[in-house]
Amino acid sequence: MASNWSELQMELLDLIIKRLDAIVDIIRFKAVCSKWYRAAQLYMTSPLLMLPSDKKEADDCRFFSVAENKIYKINNVFEGFHGAWCVGSSHGWLVILDKETKPHLLNPFSGAKVQLPFINTLLPYQELHLGKSFCIVVIYGLSSQRLAFCMPGDSTWTRFGGDDHEYLDIICHNGMLYSLSSKGLIEIWDFHGPSPKKVFVFELSTTVCQFLEAQTRFLDKIAFLIESKGDLLFVLMLQSEREFAIYKLDYSGKIWIPVETLRDQALFISENECMSVSTRNFPKLRENSIYFINSVKYSKIGRYNVGVFNFEEKKIDDEAEDNKYFRSNIYIYVYVCMVCS
Repeated sequence: MASNWSELQMELLDLIIKRLDAIVDIIRFKAVCSKWYRAAQLYMTSPLLMLPSDKKEADDCRFFSVAENKIYKINNVFEGFHGAWCVGSSHGWLVILDKETKPHLLNPFSGAKVQLPFINTLLPYQELHLGKSFCIVVIYGLSSQRLAFCMPGDSTWTRFGGDDHEYLDIICHNGMLYSLSSKGLIEIWDFHGPSPKKVFVFELSTTVCQFLEAQTRFLDKIAFLIESKGDLLFVLMLQSEREFAIYKLDYSGKIWIPVETLRDQALFISENECMSVSTRNFPKLRENSIYFINSVKYSKIGRYNVGVFNFEEKKIDDEAEDNKYFRSNIYIYVYVCMVCS
């Protein structure tokens, strides 16, 4: 065995990290050296739900681990951003607005920060040269929801996409940006050229399209794009019937196929980023289930519960493990920030 921990083979590191359940142990694993950090990047962790901050400890963050049924506290996350407002999250980054309403990306674990342009610097679409390794795409607006992007170092946001429909969700999948519109269209955008280019459009069924258009007047988000085991899923929350419908994109036939089972996967749905987690890796999670904020049953009293939908039996288990209740901002309610590489 190597005397230097950084010289351990990747196969051994993979065996070690697979035995780590607690998120704090995974964070410590990443901190050993750059090689261990890269090994951990390939390992899917269980989602953490961000809880409201205590007013007395406004610079701190609290996260609830569903898999461990445990709350973690990270001190001084918002140090230097006192009074800032957290408005979104994506890929482990928080989106915050400082006192001057300037947006920033903040990693609560590493402390890394990225300053973004003011939202009022939005420019019309124009021919640009996308020479950076990644860009940041957002859905913005209240009365209308549009797309915009910026590159590292940009001082402005640039609008793109259609102006005749609302955008409901975005996801980076197979190196492309997929956007879901209120007209039931899935637009595929290529950011590898000189400017964003729409390369293909998939259309959902007529029934789903009509349903989406009818629901855009409500604030609750009911349509989601999720990547699961390499597939792209479209998830529709039917709030009136308290059910979910799931479709998988068939690339060969360019059609959407109904999904009957999630098998050993658990989906996590929020108004920010959604994700799919293997229940084989996290056996404490419920397989073939959808974890979500149950806003229907508890909206009248201003409190929300983490609901779990049993996709096999097509019914809702009203409470997650140990009957945990949280306030309505357990998730950060904003459709914002999709990072594409």
